[in-house]
Amino acid sequence: MAFHKEVIETIYKTVVICDKCGKEKVLNIGHPLSWEGHMNGALHHDYTFTEKGNGFETLCPACQKEGAE
Repeated sequence: MAFHKEVIETIYKTVVICDKCGKEKVLNIGHPLSWEGHMNGALHHDYTFTEKGNGFETLCPACQKEGAE
């Protein structure tokens, strides 16, 4: 008999993306985040969420300042 063993590893990378400028910020590398993990990670990096239609618009700190001016 012949056997073949293969180890496959999955590494998750979670990134938040600004809806206005497309700037990305890595939140986590390793294990998958929960919904709360996504939101708290983005808030930790000063991204904000505003309701837009049936979802949310995500804005980075630079775009927030640009909108306030």
